[in-house]
Amino acid sequence: MGKGKIYPSARNLVFTDIETTHLDPQIGEIISLATVVMSPRMEEVARGEWYMHPRWPDNAQPAALKVNGYTREAWEERGPTTHDVALREYNSLAEGGIFIAQNVTFDWGFISVEMNRQGLEWVGDYHRLDTASMVWPMYIHLRGEMKGISLKYVCDHFGISNEGAHDAMTDVERMILAYRANMSRLPLPRPGQVGRYRTAYQALEDWLWDRPEGGTFVTHLERQSQIQKIIRELDSAGWSATLDPKNPTALRIRPHVGEDAQET
Repeated sequence: MGKGKIYPSARNLVFTDIETTHLDPQIGEIISLATVVMSPRMEEVARGEWYMHPRWPDNAQPAALKVNGYTREAWEERGPTTHDVALREYNSLAEGGIFIAQNVTFDWGFISVEMNRQGLEWVGDYHRLDTASMVWPMYIHLRGEMKGISLKYVCDHFGISNEGAHDAMTDVERMILAYRANMSRLPLPRPGQVGRYRTAYQALEDWLWDRPEGGTFVTHLERQSQIQKIIRELDSAGWSATLDPKNPTALRIRPHVGEDAQET
């Protein structure tokens, strides 16, 4: 979003899944990595899939290899690459986006360890989202109807097929379907339920996403105190905003020159 701050809700979501040789990232390693990058409006931006032979096969747990179906012959058919190439290409696709996974601690643990091995620095956003945590309130509320918060049980609950589970790309696609289904449960705000300030604020956030250079935004707010609050928030986020002399409800917005606001 230009030189101003990019709000978390305006960032791409980097849906990620991995298959590994072990449960411990200090012992095992990634042998399959897949991602689908989705825009804030949940439109596909990019995707990538990589297969790598294990470098330390003696460390592999037979049960792990059985689950993900690894054999040297199977991986050769899929066109394997090196861990270095896979992580560099993945990191490039993820630039600026928010990492999201089912059981984020597991996936991010392996990703971060492997990036350290390759001397890479994560170029995505510092936020990390866990789709398992997102369904926890529903699981508690529907105890007895929903068996757990693993991807299998979440997909069962929403009527999503579990065929092909433990293939990294298949699991990413299932995760996205489950994420969509879970988000669709949230009611859309109605005019009688939210104030005009919140409606204007959300509209402004969407507007800034499409206009990184800024411009004139009409808030449709009547109270100057609300408009001044938006001006202060924009300033802290790296944007300069002044009232339009021709329209007291409109703001002239542009990025701060030579500044990169820090996110909070």
